[in-house]
Amino acid sequence: MGRVVKTSHDNLIFIPNNKKLPVRQIPILNNKEEFASFQDKICIINLLDKDAPGMGGHITQVMGDAGNTIHEYDAIAQYHGAIMSWDDPVLQEEISKIPTKVDVTKLNLITEEQAKYIQRGNVVDLRHLPFVTVDPATCKDMDDAIYSTFNENGDFVCYTAVANVIKYVDLNSEIGKRYMAGGFTIYAPNKAYSILPPQLSTVICSLNPNEDRLAFVVKTVIDKNTGKVKDSNIYDAIICSQNKYSYQQAQEIVDDLELEEGYTKQTLLDLYNAGEALLLEEQLLMNYYSAQTIKKGFEARKMIRFNANNEKEVIFDQDLQTVIDINSVEHLLYHEVIESFMITANEATAKYAKDNNLDNVYRIHKKPNVNKLERANEFFYILGIDFDGDLSAEKTRELVSLIKGTTNEEIINRFLIKMQSRAVYSNQLYKDIKGEVVDEESEGISHYALQSPHYSHTTSPIRRTPDYVTQYNILAHKHGTTPLQKNTIIKIVQVANERQLEVDQAEKEFAEVNAVMYCEQHIGDKLFGSVVKFRKVEAENHRDSNIIVIVSNEEKGINAEIPLSQTIGKSCRNCEVSPQGCAVYDNRGDVVCKICQPVDFIIAKADRKEMKIVGKTNKEMVAEAEQRLNRGRKYYKCKPYTKKQTISKEQPQKEWGEE
Repeated sequence: MGRVVKTSHDNLIFIPNNKKLPVRQIPILNNKEEFASFQDKICIINLLDKDAPGMGGHITQVMGDAGNTIHEYDAIAQYHGAIMSWDDPVLQEEISKIPTKVDVTKLNLITEEQAKYIQRGNVVDLRHLPFVTVDPATCKDMDDAIYSTFNENGDFVCYTAVANVIKYVDLNSEIGKRYMAGGFTIYAPNKAYSILPPQLSTVICSLNPNEDRLAFVVKTVIDKNTGKVKDSNIYDAIICSQNKYSYQQAQEIVDDLELEEGYTKQTLLDLYNAGEALLLEEQLLMNYYSAQTIKKGFEARKMIRFNANNEKEVIFDQDLQTVIDINSVEHLLYHEVIESFMITANEATAKYAKDNNLDNVYRIHKKPNVNKLERANEFFYILGIDFDGDLSAEKTRELVSLIKGTTNEEIINRFLIKMQSRAVYSNQLYKDIKGEVVDEESEGISHYALQSPHYSHTTSPIRRTPDYVTQYNILAHKHGTTPLQKNTIIKIVQVANERQLEVDQAEKEFAEVNAVMYCEQHIGDKLFGSVVKFRKVEAENHRDSNIIVIVSNEEKGINAEIPLSQTIGKSCRNCEVSPQGCAVYDNRGDVVCKICQPVDFIIAKADRKEMKIVGKTNKEMVAEAEQRLNRGRKYYKCKPYTKKQTISKEQPQKEWGEE
């Protein structure tokens, strides 16, 4: 997919979205009579040879107007496999049969105490518990709700309720087939491309406040001192959420109770011991204290927690054609509350599946690949950070702690994330996969970053199909019904891993659209950025520079292209990029530009048809950016760099960098 634009010679060329292609301008081989219908459009091209895109291809589909925000988002989502419509007559017939309310009269309700003896055929009634949902303010598909309390020993008892999609979706139905093929809901800045129709995702399966909802509930008992799970139970249940809070609202309430009202954990324990029910605001604080204790357990097992926060809020005008602003979403402590409950629930369900020999979908994560070590060595050397070649969990945690609050925290965190292996879905735990060598550090660990022996995605079946499998087979085991078969699970695993790659790419392309649309309205604005990538370009197109520096402004998520000659204040015809792409050196071996280098730049050009942002700077602006950071922010203790003696001048690749 890409865009068709006119060149300076009145010829049309195709510019692909995929920036990893070696050719950025692809010839169009259709008949000239068709060209008028392609110009300034988002199109699909069928290449003659995918390994030689310069040979050109034929336009096979027009998907919308290039630069039209709504068309851009729709085209990206559609190209990457999103479900675009539920208007098919067969689907509509199935949708018409979806209930809008839970018919409690058809349920055989039991209490938690009764559930200790048998759950088969029964539903545990938890509607008396004050569950609440905490989500982004604009969220419509509320897939989880939480509640916590104390027990007689003062330990924390945490409940995580998850939308029970399996009650309403049969995988053999037309809705079920689309659900399986979709894999994941894709979230664009202006809408969600759901894998379930709205009648499910935002109505009967969404844990809306003051509505009875069927739920898959995980109950865990957390040791008050260690934060470790002492016991867990899983219920086929019905709940009634008491309220919906945004993260911001929840955080403000917690801050007010702690700072203004003087609440502590002991305050809530005293209320519990006195038999007094908590107010909803107090319940938010109770959940907060529960999560703090859970995090103690995470810390004790050396879980790796990265500090990177790439989530953005995009603000549009009324017709959604102009991006007015892009803001980084503030990371709040209450985000970690929800995260702690979700991780604990996901581990409990994976443990249940493992202990009961159930077929399941696990989320597995290997330790970092040793092939990435050379890049890590160069990256940290260039930045002057001590690195001994150790990418273990403990060393990674030390590095994350070392750079916390420093000037390049976001970029270095993203780099450390890139050093990790990719988490994938599997029908086996990592340590049980045949042919895989599990070393001493990974022994017994199935999810390396979480340092967890067993982990499944369970908490969002509204937007992820692997969660459906975990819920389905656990409840089948509870009720004595037929579980999903292994061949079905293997197919879901395969589709989920393929779809995850597509969704990740769609999110990157959404971000590019956002950035270009924003920059169009801010030509001439001065921004601060850091170097994240270097790219080789054809010499004849850039007389003073054959290396382009990609400078990223973290706040807005903008990546601007700037000729290297502007950042160093002179011609750089004899400069070369280091083998691992972390620096540029001149013919004497001196580093002239490096990853993470601060750069002030001006937005010079933003082309919504080519999806390209060009910045301009000069040596003085670069120096000013570095001086300002030296005055105003914390730096890690580092070694000075001059010449990189260990960097060999091998023929570099065409593109390098954190992406």
